[in-house]
Amino acid sequence: MPSAPLPASRSAFPRLRRLRRSSLVLLALGLGALAEPAFSQTVERACPPREGRSSLEPAEWNRQHHLMTAASSAGLDGAVLRPGTTVRAILRRERAIDFVAPPGKPSRPGQFGGMFRVRIERPGAYRIMLDSKAWLDVLKDGVAIAPIGHGPGPACSRVRKSVDFQLSRGDHLLQLSASPGSKAVILIMPRANPGPVRHGAAPTPPDHNTRGDMRR
Repeated sequence: MPSAPLPASRSAFPRLRRLRRSSLVLLALGLGALAEPAFSQTVERACPPREGRSSLEPAEWNRQHHLMTAASSAGLDGAVLRPGTTVRAILRRERAIDFVAPPGKPSRPGQFGGMFRVRIERPGAYRIMLDSKAWLDVLKDGVAIAPIGHGPGPACSRVRKSVDFQLSRGDHLLQLSASPGSKAVILIMPRANPGPVRHGAAPTPPDHNTRGDMRR
């Protein structure tokens, strides 16, 4: 008569439980490794490839010219901005700048800025684009001009912020301040349809402080 199978010892049950837990952990790690490439591709697809990003920016953005900013009103003739021309401005330490008017935003020690003369031939609405969140003020005859709109640049582009102004014919003063970096890309372009920078957004209500771009 065949003998009955011996019951499993109590010490075997903890080992089985440990084996099951190890198998579940390995299975979870394997599934995570399989899912990781798909997740990464989703993140990469959020923005176009690097070579395609320029299509989201004005064509003029890729034609940059170096320009040293003015440290005082005496140097403005050598620091002229013209609409349609992109400049990579070399900024100065703010402590070395004699601003024509106090910047609209207080700066911190070690930040950069500069001044430019902006020549407008045709009056109208203009958009000033920057590759940073530096503060900007536009003045006419020493008086600050209130912006008519502001917002971020196109998603995935190198334009970090845009500010719109209604400008008259003649020379204006652009003051850049509170920049953490020593360089800034600037482009001024006329706007055919003045309005808020954010497409589909309601016009920005006027701020109690109408100087500068009203954005931090």
